[in-house]
Amino acid sequence: PETDGLRRVGSIKVGTFPDNVSVTSSGDVFVGGVPQPLSLSAYGEGLQDKAASHVFRIEEDGSVNTVIEDSGSLISAATTAVQVGRKILVGSRSADHFLMCDGSL
Repeated sequence: PETDGLRRVGSIKVGTFPDNVSVTSSGDVFVGGVPQPLSLSAYGEGLQDKAASHVFRIEEDGSVNTVIEDSGSLISAATTAVQVGRKILVGSRSADHFLMCDGSL
């Protein structure tokens, strides 16, 4: 966050199609994505009512922790997640709302 830049330090398999990343002040990385990329296309074209979402946090030690796994009932096709204080905001480029979650998730 101090430099507004990223540098590659490795790679991690996450089992989903990641979209956007955000970095917390402590160095953790939040990622919003979809576990089924083809369903994202169908959702975007109006062929499906919802698309699954997967939000996870990558901690400085490289561990990956799921924050939200959702079938699309809470939010479809999550594209981003950011931590604001003790809250986590989850957004989607095609939803008309965002989720505000307690940071203890």
